[in-house]
Amino acid sequence: YITAQRVPFAHMWSPAFVPKPPDWGPEVDVVGNFFATNLADVSYAPAPDLAAFLAAGAPPILITFGSMKFDNAAEICAMVYEVAADTGVRVLIQSGWSEMKCERPQPPNVFTMGPAPHDWLMQRTEGVVHHGGAGTTAAGLRCGNPTFICPFFGDQHFWGAMVERA
Repeated sequence: YITAQRVPFAHMWSPAFVPKPPDWGPEVDVVGNFFATNLADVSYAPAPDLAAFLAAGAPPILITFGSMKFDNAAEICAMVYEVAADTGVRVLIQSGWSEMKCERPQPPNVFTMGPAPHDWLMQRTEGVVHHGGAGTTAAGLRCGNPTFICPFFGDQHFWGAMVERA
């Protein structure tokens, strides 16, 4: 219906990342991402323990699955702990709707946290592993972070394919 009526429509992602397909009509455009602030203007006061972790070494890899809810969060957390312990890579786990808790002790090179603005957080990380939501993908790319997407459903597979293509 929308196509037949030629209703104007704007897709809010970067045309440099995913250009407008040539078969889309003039009523459809790709206009870029909309962000509330410039990166330099992002203001956030982290908890002292997060600030201390970030200041204590190299920028960590951020692992965040946002609003994804899964039953095996403890298994995923244990896997991240094991890889972090084996490699020595600093890791920042951001819990979302699935609380990332493990039964095993947290390695010293891992920090687990709750909510924080992605535009602030991703400026302080070396890369990001995430679910592939449009907003998280845009934030990671905006901050220049290498991005690895683990899609669950919906448009996440599309964004993963676009990141892989880029």
